[in-house]
Amino acid sequence: MNTRRLLARLLTTLLISPLAAMAQPSDYPNRPISWVVPFPAGNVTDAFARIVAQAMSTRLGQPVVVENRAGAAGIIGAQYVAGAKPDGYTMLYGSSSIMASHISLYKNLPFDPLQSFTPVNALAANPLILVVNPNKGYKTLEEFIAYLKKNPGTVSMGSPGVGTGAHLVGELFQIATGTKMVHVPYKEGSAMFADLRAGRIDAIFDFIPTMREHLKAGTLLALGITRDERVKSLPDLPTFKEKGFDVTLSSWSSIVVPAGTPPEITAKLSTAVQEAMKSPEVVRFQESNDQVPLSALGPDKLKDFVLKEQETYRTVVKRAGVTLD
Repeated sequence: MNTRRLLARLLTTLLISPLAAMAQPSDYPNRPISWVVPFPAGNVTDAFARIVAQAMSTRLGQPVVVENRAGAAGIIGAQYVAGAKPDGYTMLYGSSSIMASHISLYKNLPFDPLQSFTPVNALAANPLILVVNPNKGYKTLEEFIAYLKKNPGTVSMGSPGVGTGAHLVGELFQIATGTKMVHVPYKEGSAMFADLRAGRIDAIFDFIPTMREHLKAGTLLALGITRDERVKSLPDLPTFKEKGFDVTLSSWSSIVVPAGTPPEITAKLSTAVQEAMKSPEVVRFQESNDQVPLSALGPDKLKDFVLKEQETYRTVVKRAGVTLD
């Protein structure tokens, strides 16, 4: 009888222990955390992630290790995290493309941005600027829009590819201003910049850090920026919003974890992110790259933010007729 009771207790312990460990993650984290960045190493996104990871490591008491899993516009890395164990030890760098635009662009996306992941915290937004060749005759946003309306379909707009953030912002700009440009997708950014400087294409949307030296040299001209307020580094550059056009889409970043991750772990990670974003190193990086801090968007606010962004992209993608396999 005693043997039966002992076996019953042992079986009960074996069945309950894993659940209890998930439900009460009081010792989390007790080992390194993998942060999957679904883009190549060596770019601005990767640099930003590594600075934030170091700041988070200090606050969590365990290493946060950036792991680059690039490919298929971020889909490979996102799919990997979606299938990972929901224990808080695998996070995803949730970009605006992965979390908001892909769901409208791809017919068979292998994950759902809000069903496959649990939001942790937003990080930052990177506004885009409209850049043109300075030798085309238009020097202001008003002049550019007037030219577009007088010459519909004759101005070319380059981008890093169909469905990219720069392409979709360009489509939103055309919708907001009632204009029409010819989209020219590129496989290499260097070729796009060379064609813009040479006048073979007329305009692009890109990030300030990428364009800064060209703007200083006068080889390119910025006409507007996709954020609510002007930036310190380009104080004379107007926002589209102040000119009366609702073009405020930016490339933004967040941290998400696999769906089913315990809320206690999500809350602890969110706190670590918010504290890390206040560190001097992260603040300096954001200021030097004209980023807009979004760390106030915790789990609940981030979910609402993503839903709103998804709807905006859905409208743009539908009106532009953009689809990807």
